[in-house]
This record gives sequence, structure tokens and C-alpha cells, in this order.
Amino acid sequence: MRATPPPLPGQTVSQQEVNVYSLGGAWGTASASPFCLKLLTWLRMSDVPHRVTYLKGPPKSSTGKAPYIDRPDGSYLEDSSFIIETLTREHGVELDAHLSDAQRATAHMLQRTLENSLYFVMIWQRWIENWEVTREAFFGHLPPVVGTVVPALLRRRVAKQTHQQGIGRLPKKEIFDIGCADVGAVASVLGDNDWFFGEPSTTDAMVHSFFSGILAAPIDDRLKEAVQSHDNLVAHSQRIDDLYWT
Repeated sequence: MRATPPPLPGQTVSQQEVNVYSLGGAWGTASASPFCLKLLTWLRMSDVPHRVTYLKGPPKSSTGKAPYIDRPDGSYLEDSSFIIETLTREHGVELDAHLSDAQRATAHMLQRTLENSLYFVMIWQRWIENWEVTREAFFGHLPPVVGTVVPALLRRRVAKQTHQQGIGRLPKKEIFDIGCADVGAVASVLGDNDWFFGEPSTTDAMVHSFFSGILAAPIDDRLKEAVQSHDNLVAHSQRIDDLYWT
């Protein structure tokens, strides 16, 4: 394990640079993973000093997933939400300080809609329905043998994951029905607003991480059409790109 160096003399935890381990980007996004992209965008929105280490092999976290960050004791902290919660406390981030209790409840429901529902539609869309596009984007740089064996193993793992969750058991039309309903629900909550809760918040970073990836991927299907049909979602994604990624 790589430990984050202890603070220098006179340096507080909030001044310490965070080392983030992330999956690589695809189709012009900073990371193909919505969870990694959520964290990377949140760090920029919060002005938390950080550096990004893009993984070249399997994640070394206990969960086997990314993102994760180094901790001063030599351990890793996993899960984008737990990382954001911890860094908010340690760095005194006030990005969500303006949210009311009702808005926090809405934020929670939006997170569950995207991370526990749309996410599985999204990985099915990429890894099962449009595999050739995904394989080229994610693994096209690998040498021939590795580039054949590793992607096939990972695809089988994703297929098993979507089957266990339930999405992978459904007919194609029903999978898209679920995804499009999720997109429509999020668009309705945003409405005519620039931000979900008046000012930028963690929810905006989370929503952007999903829809920017769907819009960027060269996949033309019902899910992408659903996002494109909501001008407010397209504008919201572009707004975050312009403010925090340009």
C-alpha cells in the first residue's frame, strides 16, 4: 500500500493533497466510470487539492473497485460517497451546506435512482448490447493476447453482475424502459433550474457523471436519445464541463 505522506510542518490536513486512484477515461471523459468521474468532478468543485493516479491494472482496494484514495495510515478508503463524506469533514468543504433536510432527502433518492438503477442499465448498454464499441474504447490499446482474454473475462463478470441484480434477466425493451424512466425522473427534478438545489452541489457532480458518459459514448440507442430529448440535462452536463473541466 502507498501511504499519503504526513502533513508537512505547519500544514493542516485540509492543505494536504489527496491521491485518487481512478479508472481511465474514454470518449473524451476523464473517467469511463461514473463513480470515478463523480469524485473527480466533486474534487474540482470543492477545490480540494488532489492528484490522480490512473490505474493500469486491477484496483488494489479491498472491494476490487475504483475510485479509492490513500490514507495517512497506509490504508485505502474506497467508495466515492464515503470518500466525499470523509473529505468534506477533513477539508471543511461546504458544497452541500446550503441544502435543507428536504433537499438532502431528494439528493438521496436521486443518487439511488442513478447509482442503483440507471448504472446497471448503463453497464448493460456498454458491456452487453454494444460490446464492440466498449471493447475498442476500453481495451483497444492492449497487446493481442491480453486484449482478447482480459476483456472477455471482465465482460463475463459484468454479465453475471447484471443478471444477479436483475436487469440482465429482462428483455431489451424493458431494460431501456427502466433506463428511460430514470432519465425522465431526473430531468423532472431539475426542471428549468441550472442546478438541482439552487447552487452547485454533490448531486450535480453525481448526475453529470452519468449523463456526460452517456452523451459522449458513440452509441445511438434509446438511452442516449432519452438524455438528448431533455434539453435541461444536456445543458446541465455542458455547464459542468465548461465550469470545471475546460
